[in-house]
Amino acid sequence: KEMILKQFHKYIFLINKFNLVHKPHDKYLLFFCLNISSVFNKILLVFLFFIITCIRIYGQNCSEKLKEAENLFNQGELTLVAEKLLPCLQNRDLLELERKEAYKILILSYLYDDKLNEADNTMKEFLSNFPEYKTSASDPEIFKHLYESYQSTHYLDLGIVGGINNTNIRTIQPYSLHYLLKNNYLYESLSGFDIGLSASILVYKDLFFNFEILIDRNRFMKIDTFITYYTINTISITKFSFPICFMYNINTDKLLHPYFKAGVDFEYIFMATFEMHKASLYNSITQYSYNSPIINRIKYYNKYANALILEAGVKYPVPRGNIFGGICYKFGLSGYLNPEKQFTNFEDIFRYRIINDNFSINSFQIFLGWNYLFYKPKKRK
Repeated sequence: KEMILKQFHKYIFLINKFNLVHKPHDKYLLFFCLNISSVFNKILLVFLFFIITCIRIYGQNCSEKLKEAENLFNQGELTLVAEKLLPCLQNRDLLELERKEAYKILILSYLYDDKLNEADNTMKEFLSNFPEYKTSASDPEIFKHLYESYQSTHYLDLGIVGGINNTNIRTIQPYSLHYLLKNNYLYESLSGFDIGLSASILVYKDLFFNFEILIDRNRFMKIDTFITYYTINTISITKFSFPICFMYNINTDKLLHPYFKAGVDFEYIFMATFEMHKASLYNSITQYSYNSPIINRIKYYNKYANALILEAGVKYPVPRGNIFGGICYKFGLSGYLNPEKQFTNFEDIFRYRIINDNFSINSFQIFLGWNYLFYKPKKRK
């Protein structure tokens, strides 16, 4: 115990003498590292400790260099400002507010020293890092003039989107036995979902080309009434959806910015399930109820479908992005069912009385999303 205490005081003395660390708890960490039994672990931990310490010291040095650069700028030593700030800006060793201040001091030093090309390049770099920066009353006029000669253009955004949908069935060709026998049947909507990724590329001014990759599920019920019984068929169709649209943004001074989209949706259907509930009517002599298992009927469906899209929404600006939401209507153009294939499985027909109509899907969607904006600074013409 006495030997450990002697070692401890010895290490603390050396640490204080050579100013190896700057915080009290770091001294105890270094002491722990030096007393690890394994030589390899000791060397590794000490190495990591000094790397972390050096990074911390370098970060502190950059903050100090920023203060020194401010003093040099105020004293008129403009040529020395870049020497202090450029390494810290290139290595991104300053906090965000410090980086903004460092860029502004550097730009002003170039402007006052008549180094206009360097000032231009630094302003472009500044706006690449802080495209949403707005000048304040404290900014010098010469800085504002250069800033206003540039325009930060939003040219790309990437985001996520998700929502719920409500399905409306449009019958293209009826095939069901109940239709042929002139029985009553109807379709009822059920809620589904959409979730995926979104990307937009600038085409011209406020017009963007928008592309999304979504997983889209539509659900609905078909209710048939026969003479003595009724059936409720619950159908779920899951697909990859690839909407391709043109989007027009309306930029306003208000909090919310509206936008409109129109285009075509290309769909790949990879899952279609069917579940039936069959029961006797109240006036039937024999009362019964039956639930079928969930049946995969993807082989009876076309793999591809498409639809027209109309969408309207609003965007709420947040740092480097938008939170957006809106409504979308899809009008199905093509039929989902392959009529020829469904008559090849007589078990489904006679056991479950499954003969589907050929239909297309119209859907109404409500969604919410977020995107990250990419900017490109350009000189105003």
